Amino acid sequence: MSLNSALQQSLKWRSFYLISTLLLNICIARFLGASQSSILFYLSNVFALVLLVASISMESALTYFSSSKKINTNKLAWFGLLCITAVAVIIFILLPIYFVEFENLTNTEKLLYRNWGLLYITGVLLINFYSGLYYANDNFFMPNIVCTILNIVLICVVIGVNEMNTNPTYLISNYFLLSFVQGLIIMLSFFISSKAYQTIQLPNHVERKLLFNYAGNALLANIIFFLVYRIDYWFVKNNCSEENAGNYMQAARFAQLLWIIPQIIATAIFPKTAANINEGEVEKIIVRLSRIFVQCYAAVFVVVLLVGKTFFSLLLGNSFNTLYIILLILLPGVLALSILSLLSAYFAGINKIKINISGAFSGLIIVLLLSIVLMHWYNIYIAAFISSVGYFVCLLYSVRIFKLSHFFSFKNLLVPDKEDWKWLLSLLSKKTNLL
Repeated sequence: MSLNSALQQSLKWRSFYLISTLLLNICIARFLGASQSSILFYLSNVFALVLLVASISMESALTYFSSSKKINTNKLAWFGLLCITAVAVIIFILLPIYFVEFENLTNTEKLLYRNWGLLYITGVLLINFYSGLYYANDNFFMPNIVCTILNIVLICVVIGVNEMNTNPTYLISNYFLLSFVQGLIIMLSFFISSKAYQTIQLPNHVERKLLFNYAGNALLANIIFFLVYRIDYWFVKNNCSEENAGNYMQAARFAQLLWIIPQIIATAIFPKTAANINEGEVEKIIVRLSRIFVQCYAAVFVVVLLVGKTFFSLLLGNSFNTLYIILLILLPGVLALSILSLLSAYFAGINKIKINISGAFSGLIIVLLLSIVLMHWYNIYIAAFISSVGYFVCLLYSVRIFKLSHFFSFKNLLVPDKEDWKWLLSLLSKKTNLL
């Protein structure tokens, strides 16, 4: 499958997942409100960090070596299952330690949070590992349709809970359970469709060494980048009220949802660069998409500026009255992240992850320094400003490196070109010969 075809399929099927995720996010926010939403989002953030470390970014290695055909996909499928099982055991034992040492919780809450973490982390690992293998084999349909259908099921549950006025704990439990069910179905479907269940195979010593070397570099890049765009959650939680924290984290969730579309595209670019497709094709697509992103985010900024306050209050409830201001401040940074997603996927696909590590580290240093310097005045608006600045630092570093081997000026990424939209329409209409 060509890169253009992969982009078409990725955009088509992951768009369904994006829409269902957006609707689910809205339903949960309306039911829980700003204060209780902050608890759910904070726990998700904690679990995501544990997930990142526990997975050692092995999903990136599985996708890379499956795409490049350097290791048999069936071996990767069984190795992934082995890794996930080991992580689940470790999480079950160690996760309670975090809540004992760093959170003031009752024994019941500690047990509940451990179960939530185990479900969420194991589920997301299953989703990431086997979705990556699906994408490496040009199948964007199965993982996304499974997640979409189950998101819709949970939306119905949320509505039912709201009607019955049930304790919010029930809703949060179902939210974390959803990830596990999604991951389990995707994993089973992959084993069945690839017929990997017929023979148990594992990578040999040399192949395991390749996997762990690649995963180690990816892990470092992902941890640093995670801290760049998620460390603000801890600063906000410890320096702002629960309601303000809920507004900030919900704004960050909307920003992340906007960022999903570039990530969708990046999931198509990564396997194709790993498969050594024409680099000129990749460069043209990255530059074109960057200019399209600039125009789209400019339009989103104007819309949020004009109607954001009324829209989000009606959509989520009056407790989210400051969300739109935070989102406005975050949007320039989200644009930077969107362009960065394409470049990071490109560098990962050509096995130059160290570039991603250096760029992310530069952004993290800026975020930490600004947070410390501005701590006396720290609030949700300053947090959003610091995040946007950090994201731009990451982007500028990657663009500088990209320019060393691809000759274009920085304005090529920003200044609109009428041919860009013709190319996009051609892409969406399956006329894939236009670059």
